[in-house]
Amino acid sequence: MEIKFRYTYRRKEDGHVWQVIYSMQSIENGTEQFGSMLNNNLWEIIARDLYTGQKDKDGNEIYGEDKVKWHDKHAEATPKGGFIAKDKFSKIVWRGCGFWVEDEDFGYEGENLWRWEEMEVIGNTHEQSWTDYEKEKTN
Repeated sequence: MEIKFRYTYRRKEDGHVWQVIYSMQSIENGTEQFGSMLNNNLWEIIARDLYTGQKDKDGNEIYGEDKVKWHDKHAEATPKGGFIAKDKFSKIVWRGCGFWVEDEDFGYEGENLWRWEEMEVIGNTHEQSWTDYEKEKTN
């Protein structure tokens, strides 16, 4: 797996957010010019998110702090021992030694329990406010 980071910059003047993906190799070799954005004092780094090594159902790379939509086939138990499925919205987080899916119903689930290819990246916590994310969950 190639080690990559998603850098998130914010323009100081108006709060505009810009994201760029850099590989570890390009950073170490000095082939990326991300320092020039900071040298002009117009931008600031607000986040560095690590690539999980996984892709969603549409082939998009999944990074820490991404917001994902997924279908929980066992969301609610029925009185007869069955389950009711529902769509859920969660955030990808780093916990200790790996990436986890933050779930509102039971805390966190480890990466080995998920089918990453069934998730859909719908954004990340840097692109839109958490309030907007909460609104999406209720729709």
